[in-house]
Amino acid sequence: MIKQQHLYTLARIIVIFMMFQTLYAKFTAQPEAVENFSQLFWGRWEPNARIWIGIIELIAGSLLLAKPPYRRWWAALAFWLMIWAIYFHVTILGINNLFISACVTLVASWYLLYTDKQEILSYTSKRTNTWKKE
Repeated sequence: MIKQQHLYTLARIIVIFMMFQTLYAKFTAQPEAVENFSQLFWGRWEPNARIWIGIIELIAGSLLLAKPPYRRWWAALAFWLMIWAIYFHVTILGINNLFISACVTLVASWYLLYTDKQEILSYTSKRTNTWKKE
């Protein structure tokens, strides 16, 4: 039987691989990436949006290799990036292989967040308790 730690590591590897997979296309202005971002931003902010989203994905993917206390926040960033990627694929870009990649990354990052939910909840409860007046 696969241990939970092995599944957690596998989910991290999947998220990192999937996030890095599209970086080459974004940073080298491959035609598919340029076309997708031109559709999203009507051609106005295509190079800037493509590069900045690539930088954010690079940060989120690479910092998933960081120390465990901070890893969950980068998993949350990857989760929200994939929520938006799926939204834009469903509404504007259409269903293609990038959509499937975004769905796989979303599920893997959700698993990372789900396994760390106790630590996330304890952190947020500590933060909210400091604001309460007594």
